[in-house]
Amino acid sequence: MEENGNKIKIIHEDENPELLVVTPLLPDHKISKETKTSIKRNKIKKLWISSEGTNNIPMNAKYGLLWANKMEYNIPFYIMIDRDIILGREMLDRMAKNLVQNHAKQNKVVYTYANFEFKGHVNKKFPCQPFNINKLMQGNYISSNSMFFTQIVNEIGLVTDDHFKRLLDWCFLLKLFYYDYIGTSCPNASFVATSTKDDISAGSPQDYWVKQQRVTEYFIKPILEDKAKQGIPPSK
Repeated sequence: MEENGNKIKIIHEDENPELLVVTPLLPDHKISKETKTSIKRNKIKKLWISSEGTNNIPMNAKYGLLWANKMEYNIPFYIMIDRDIILGREMLDRMAKNLVQNHAKQNKVVYTYANFEFKGHVNKKFPCQPFNINKLMQGNYISSNSMFFTQIVNEIGLVTDDHFKRLLDWCFLLKLFYYDYIGTSCPNASFVATSTKDDISAGSPQDYWVKQQRVTEYFIKPILEDKAKQGIPPSK
């Protein structure tokens, strides 16, 4: 199967799935055995697909979403899962429950994020923290492997422009806030990601600085200007 030239493959499909899992792949990439095992341990009914192409990661994920939409699955939850992460116990089940509970309390909440850790070339832990837009505008502390309401992702649209490559997931979260959507932390969910020297996360500090200036200009400034016009502090 194909979508805009991307190869779409169904890895796992339950009847009446509640969660769409998309794993974006480059042509020479394979999904690790650990990833396959840890995803299948979750009880939530899911459709898990891979989307393989030469595009950046969010663009490959977007083509997976477009294919699922064309097939009219109408799945309420969406998550992108990288090819080499090891999901913690019941990570997907816990995230879905957390998102539903917090959305019921505040309908602006449209995604949830977990604790995560890099191991390998980069070794660093990122405990999930409560959502704070001021902190998010300073730098992204939320993993791209977060769970969203599919409808909102389709409505707002993933950021896929190579102009922001390396920080595209951060751009998307800022874009969501601009449209008055926020996230919530899921402290009882976690995963581990393998890090190599070739990972985009291991790029040069100069490259990060250049991309950060672009994010500031195109995503952070509009948030500050919009809230200022409304007389609302950006933390609201």
